[in-house]
Amino acid sequence: MLASPHGGLPGALSWSAMLILATALADLYFEGEKGSQKNFLLAVGAVLVFGAILAFWALVSKNRVSASYVLLSLGASGVLFYGFDLLIEHLGVRFPALSAWGRNTLLLYLCHDVLLGVFVLPGLPFWYAQAPAWLVVLESLGLLAVLTAVALAFDRWKFYFSL
Repeated sequence: MLASPHGGLPGALSWSAMLILATALADLYFEGEKGSQKNFLLAVGAVLVFGAILAFWALVSKNRVSASYVLLSLGASGVLFYGFDLLIEHLGVRFPALSAWGRNTLLLYLCHDVLLGVFVLPGLPFWYAQAPAWLVVLESLGLLAVLTAVALAFDRWKFYFSL
């Protein structure tokens, strides 16, 4: 498991399944009239319930890309998506950082991989694999802050990278 941090070939199939299921959920969300996402909410609820039930047999593991991890992550993402949509579309709340991230997702993904090298390359277990919880939180918040600053800078400069 440690040699293939993203599950190897079975993991690739699991990631692919997650993308296909996410596309199906998006189709449910955008079908029909605006504001009528009953089927989406039912599907997200079902995904969360199935993931929770499956967690008793297949432990939740990102490294193994277990089915329970895929379903719970997908369901949680659906809930977050719906919450942000409610805030933005119905309450008029604006999140400039989210817009900036959305305009340069591929470039930020690549920047994320480069920045991860700061934590992975030194080969110090206490800095990465065996880091205490407080250090993980601090590193995660720092990484998020740097990537958000990069996203906002690119957005200010109107520099967008897409395929």
